[in-house]
Amino acid sequence: MEKTIIGLGANLGDTALSFRQARAFLAGLSEKPARFSGIYTSEPVGIADREFLNAAALIHTSLPPHELLTSLKEFEKTLGRDMTKARWSNRLIDLDIIVYGDLLYDRDGLKIPHPEYRNRLFVLYPLRDLLPGFTDPETRMPIGELIDAAPKISVSKSTVNW
Repeated sequence: MEKTIIGLGANLGDTALSFRQARAFLAGLSEKPARFSGIYTSEPVGIADREFLNAAALIHTSLPPHELLTSLKEFEKTLGRDMTKARWSNRLIDLDIIVYGDLLYDRDGLKIPHPEYRNRLFVLYPLRDLLPGFTDPETRMPIGELIDAAPKISVSKSTVNW
């Protein structure tokens, strides 16, 4: 069973509802009680043109990485995410595997740790909520240093609650 961080993002539709549905889904995947970060509002990155809600979940799973990814993507589809849209576009929900234990993995289109998470304050702040003593399994950098090194964008605690 691996301690796994899942990043959540959404900026279309009823984002609060999407997050509550994702929370229930992720809690159901976890073999121990899941934990959830605060919810943050962030400016868009890439081609998206509206603010995002972002958060993170800490789950414990025995699912192998690709099976977990498949489950996440199937859930996104059940909420109506259009998987044909361009990368970094507006979306109803996005669930990403950020870290999976201390695993370093790069196979069949899946890379763990997530290749962009170190550059995303909207991932790092929620990650710090859950694991304030987190150290990157690849670089061995502590969470504070990762946050200091990340490109600066506008990220703030949201008034949206789980």
